[in-house]
Amino acid sequence: MTSGMRTMTALAVSGLAIAGLTAASNGAAVAGERTEQDQQVPACQGADLSVGKGETQAGMHQRGMDIVVTNTAWQACSIDGYPTVTLLDADHNPVRTNDEYGSTYFKQDPGARRIVLEPGENVASNLAYTHPTAPDEPQVTASHLRIHTPGATEGEFVIPIYRTQVYRSEVTATALAR
Repeated sequence: MTSGMRTMTALAVSGLAIAGLTAASNGAAVAGERTEQDQQVPACQGADLSVGKGETQAGMHQRGMDIVVTNTAWQACSIDGYPTVTLLDADHNPVRTNDEYGSTYFKQDPGARRIVLEPGENVASNLAYTHPTAPDEPQVTASHLRIHTPGATEGEFVIPIYRTQVYRSEVTATALAR
């Protein structure tokens, strides 16, 4: 390779590197602008949402279900964190509930983070509990779940789970995620 070819190759490589850095910095600016715009999106309120059951799971005395939260409004809204869960009896009266947050037997907890939901988009939280193995174990019987979405100042959603026994009243929820 001649000295002139080496110089041209070095210049070409330098040009590509500069072009790559420029593209990367422009991409970061665009991403930063989206983040700033996303910060302007208001929190989802109960009237903006629908909440329902998704996939159910069972295994090793564990029961689980995905709680799906959908933006039904005509504009974007944001949601962040974990749903609050209350066990209800057949008459919709609260029963003792020890709600916990984190990973369940079925799904890893993604951790709380702000998510912007465009109209029609949804997120889900996995709820799980242990089914008692004997009638004398500490348990409550629940027929419904009351769900409050994080950040909402109004609105609650009641979901039927049919008559089920929950060991030690413990329900674990993962953070809402896509």
